[in-house]
Amino acid sequence: MVGRALGSINGVKSLTEGLGPLVFGTLLTLSEKHSLPGWPYFIAAVMSALAWRATKALPTERAEYYSTRNTADYEEMEPFNE
Repeated sequence: MVGRALGSINGVKSLTEGLGPLVFGTLLTLSEKHSLPGWPYFIAAVMSALAWRATKALPTERAEYYSTRNTADYEEMEPFNE
């Protein structure tokens, strides 16, 4: 299961590394003739903010640990350092 997840992540990463510069370069070329030449950067900032917000909704390993353990096991748990 982990191997499939890592393979999927690497596939998406490779796709974005190839297509990202092409799309952003095209947007920059199109924006040179526009009255607001920095709009591609604004779009990139909005997309980054949305991605950051989406990661905040993901469960953490600590939350999964607590949901699968009994309360008696909490005393044996190592401290969580972030």
